[in-house]
Amino acid sequence: MEQNQKWWLDFTLKEALFIGLCAMLIVLTKTVLRLNLKISGHAMFFTMFFLLLAKGCVGRKWTASTVSLLAALCLMLFAPGKAGPIGLVRFMLPGIFCDLSVRFCPFLLDGAISFAILAGGAAFARLPGSFLVDWFVGMPPDIALSHAFIKCIMGAAFGLIGGVAAWPVLKRLRTAGLAPQSLRAQTS
Repeated sequence: MEQNQKWWLDFTLKEALFIGLCAMLIVLTKTVLRLNLKISGHAMFFTMFFLLLAKGCVGRKWTASTVSLLAALCLMLFAPGKAGPIGLVRFMLPGIFCDLSVRFCPFLLDGAISFAILAGGAAFARLPGSFLVDWFVGMPPDIALSHAFIKCIMGAAFGLIGGVAAWPVLKRLRTAGLAPQSLRAQTS
C-alpha cells in the first residue's frame, strides 16, 4: 500500500485513524469526565482541544467537520437521549465553522492567538443549535435566545482556553515531524 494512497473519503489511512482517534477522545471526555462544575460550556474545552488538534495535524478541507460528525454519531450511539438530530447539528456547527474559517483565512492555524480566536469562534458557533434546543422544549423565543447566548459565551471562553492548550501540542507534533509544518497548501 502506498504511503499517500487515499483510504477513506479524501484522507490517507494515517489521517483517517487520527480523525477517528480525536472523535473518540471527544466522546470519551464528554462521557467519562462528566465534571459537575455547575459552569455552562465547560465541555467545550476538550471539544475544541481535540477538534483543533485534528484540524492542525491533518489539515484537509473537511477535517474538523468529519471529526464533529463522527463524535456526534458516536454520542448518539453510546449516550442515547444526550444527542439527537439537534445534537448532531450542535456538534457539526463548530466543525463547519472551523473548516470554513480556515478555508478563507489559512493563517488561523499559524499562531497561538489565532488558534485561540478560531477555537472561541467555533465554540460560539453552537448558538443556533442551542437556541433550537431551548425553543423546542417550550421556552419563549426571546428567553431561549438570551439563554443560548449566555451558554455560548461561556462555551466560547472555555473553547478559547482549549485552543490555547492545543497550540503547544500541535507545535510539538510539528517539531517531531508528525504534523505538517504549513497547512496553507492543503486547506486551499
